[in-house]
Amino acid sequence: MKPSRIQRLTPVFNKPVRQAVLISFVLSLVLTDIGCQHIGPRTIAEDRIAYNEAIASSWKEQILLNIVRLRYSDMADFVDVATASQNYTLTGTTQASVGASILPWDKVMNTLAPSLMGTRTKSDNPTVTYTPQSGSDFTKNLIAPIKPTELFNLFEEGYHDVMRLAVISINGVRNEPANIKFRTLARAIKEAYCKGDIRFPTEIDPDSKDKKVFMVIEETDSTISNPPCPGDPRYPPRSPPPYYPVAFIRKALGLKSGATKFEIIVGARRTKGKDTEIAVRTRSVIAAMIWLSQYVQVPESSIAKYPNKFRKMRVPEDPEGDPPLTVYTCSTKPAEKDKYAVIKYQDNWFYISGDDYRSNQALIYLRTMLALADTGARPTAPVLTLPVSR
Repeated sequence: MKPSRIQRLTPVFNKPVRQAVLISFVLSLVLTDIGCQHIGPRTIAEDRIAYNEAIASSWKEQILLNIVRLRYSDMADFVDVATASQNYTLTGTTQASVGASILPWDKVMNTLAPSLMGTRTKSDNPTVTYTPQSGSDFTKNLIAPIKPTELFNLFEEGYHDVMRLAVISINGVRNEPANIKFRTLARAIKEAYCKGDIRFPTEIDPDSKDKKVFMVIEETDSTISNPPCPGDPRYPPRSPPPYYPVAFIRKALGLKSGATKFEIIVGARRTKGKDTEIAVRTRSVIAAMIWLSQYVQVPESSIAKYPNKFRKMRVPEDPEGDPPLTVYTCSTKPAEKDKYAVIKYQDNWFYISGDDYRSNQALIYLRTMLALADTGARPTAPVLTLPVSR
C-alpha cells in the first residue's frame, strides 16, 4: 500500500533521508579540509625562531671552543653555516562512500552505511650547508688589527667597553691587567663621551680617499651634573671614573693645550713633532681571542699533563676584580640551565655563566669584530651539505 501525502511527510519516513544528507555534508567538509591543508604559513614563525636560536647557540659554543683551544696553544678554526633551507611535503588520499537501504516507512529498521578512508603523509627535509672559513681573505682579515675608524665607530654606536678588548695602547698607555691608568682612561673617555665633551668624527682624505678618525675634545669639563653613561648596576667598577674626565684624558694622553681636534693614527707613538696626533695600537680578532684566552681556568689535570705549557700561563690577577672574561671548568658536564655556553674540550668541560654580564658582553664584541673581519669573498669549496629526512 502506497503511503499517502501526509505519511510521506512524517518524520519517521524522512529520518533516513535527513541522515543521508547530514553524513554527506560531513564527508564533504572532511574532504574539503584534507584538500585545503597549508603547512607553509604555520611553519614560518616556528622554523625561523628555531633556526635562529640554534645558529646563535652553536656560534657561542664555537667561539668558546676556539678560546679554550687557544688557551691550550691549539689551533682555532671556524665553520660557518652558509645556508639552511627547509622543505615540507604533504600528501594525502581520501576515499568516501555512502550506502543506504531505506525500507518502507512503517517498518522498524532503516539501514544507512557510510564509509570514509584516508591517508596523509608529511615529510620534513631540511638542508644545511657548512662552509669552512679558511680562505686567504678571511685569514688576512682575522689577523689584521681592527682599524681605528671601525673601533671608534663601534664606540659611538654604544660598544663603550670595546676599547678594553681591542686596544693595546693609547699614546703609550698600555692596556694591561695591572695597569689601573688605562682602565681609568677608558672610563674617562666613556664618561666624557656621554657628557658630550668628546666625540670621534670621521673624514675622507682628499688624496688617498681613506677614512680618517679624529678625537674632538673640549678644553675643559662641562658641568658634572649631566647623567653618566649607563652601565650594568650588577657590576659597578671598584674605582669610580675621574671626577673631571676631560682633564684626566688631556693629562694622561699629553694632549696639546688649547687644541681641541686630534687625528687618531695607527702606531705605538705619535709622529715626532706632531702634538695634535693620538697614536692607537689595536688588536686583531685573533689577538683579542688570545688575550681573552688567558682568563680560561685550566684544570689541575691539564696542568699536570702539560707542565711546560701551563707553567707560565696562570690566570692574571685583576686588581679590580672585574676580568673581561671568566671561563669555568669542571670534569663532569654541567647543567646547561642558566649557562651562556657549554663545550667539552679533551676530557674537561668549560662554560660561561649566564649571569656573567662582562663575559657575555665580551663574546658579543667578538661577534661584531668577526663580522668586521669577514669582508673577503667566501671560498666555494670545500662545502659540506647534509640532507636530513625524517
